Amino acid sequence: MPPPNSAAQPGVGHLSGNRHHLIYGMVKGQRRRANTMALSTRGIGEEGDVDTPEEDTTKGSQRDRKARNPLGKVFKKRNSEIDWLPDDVVEVPRDESAVARQLARRSRWTIGYIKVCAVVAPILLFGVVLAVTRDQPVPVEDKPAVAADRVRAEATVAVEEWLDSGEAPIRGGKIVQWESTRTLPKAKVDPRNETAEPDPTMQTVRFVVNRPATEDKEAALYTAEVLTASTEAGAVSTVGAPALMPMLPSMGEDLSSVNRWPTLEEAADPDERVEAAITDWAKALTSGSAQTLRAAVDDADPDHAYVAFQGMRLQGTSLGDSAVLEWTDSEEPVPSRIVVSVTLNMTDRSGNCSKCAETASEFDVLIDEVDTVTPRVVAWGGPGSGSTLKPYQNAVEANEDLEEALEQYDPEATGEEG
Repeated sequence: MPPPNSAAQPGVGHLSGNRHHLIYGMVKGQRRRANTMALSTRGIGEEGDVDTPEEDTTKGSQRDRKARNPLGKVFKKRNSEIDWLPDDVVEVPRDESAVARQLARRSRWTIGYIKVCAVVAPILLFGVVLAVTRDQPVPVEDKPAVAADRVRAEATVAVEEWLDSGEAPIRGGKIVQWESTRTLPKAKVDPRNETAEPDPTMQTVRFVVNRPATEDKEAALYTAEVLTASTEAGAVSTVGAPALMPMLPSMGEDLSSVNRWPTLEEAADPDERVEAAITDWAKALTSGSAQTLRAAVDDADPDHAYVAFQGMRLQGTSLGDSAVLEWTDSEEPVPSRIVVSVTLNMTDRSGNCSKCAETASEFDVLIDEVDTVTPRVVAWGGPGSGSTLKPYQNAVEANEDLEEALEQYDPEATGEEG
């Protein structure tokens, strides 16, 4: 094996990792053998002093060590008592090997590439998005040009006139309710065309129409749909004639006689005491006097006021179903609160009452203190509300303005008798 200073062999610093560990093991073994031989070549005196060899002997021992250690001074142990490695080594191992320099160079390139991408990528992405969207037409927001109430009003007038004109396929049809308003999609507008005028907003308005029953036909429901157009300037009109389409008729059994209070227990028919309380309440409700109605309800709260019907005359009352709302807390419970279905037959007292048509209005009334001698009506509401009624829920907050407004009604001025 040629010596380390030979021109034919590269420096030890260029050795690979595996070869580096192999050489380190060889040098370590050579070091132990060299220490042993060096101690054997030195003489130890009788007094324990180490003999100093001659100068030529030292030079010879150095040449011997070079021959035994051809790799030269590769590793040098710290604080070694015997310096057996030569100092004239051409090249020794170092941290900056060829592999380390290559890895460092690759790391610098990678970090630089990441930095460049972090700066350039957002710019390129923005440019691509701008290039894609610049030639696309901007869609116009689909919203009504004028208020929805205005469009609905115009459509209502158009349908009513159409029903009354005789051009509709049914006779005597009336609008029952408004059902829906649907805005139709608009065409896309090219933003580069500055002279183009926006299209009007097109909407379809749908109503429910009732055809009353006749001698030879039953009542039926239809839907009437009309097209409207409106602009941002406020113009609105209908387009074409309405379309009439039949609705599905009611199918199956007749449900008009079902239990209106399914959560309550059915009560016995009201007795004379309950009938008298209902009659007193009905007269007070149609008297037009807030004080009379409050006295009939027997509400002791001074901050409560009640509003009675004005201009109505009671013709009679009829009682329907009844149910128990609360029971007494006793060994033999009896109803303490019940709900009764009551129909009031009334006529309008204004004008000539001989020609006034009689009307019927149905209520659910809450009767309190049914287990006493003087039951009374304490709340009322529409059909089906009986299970949710609470005492005095019809009261309003009393104030001077309300009392003054209620006192303006004079029953005598309306022709009320008795």
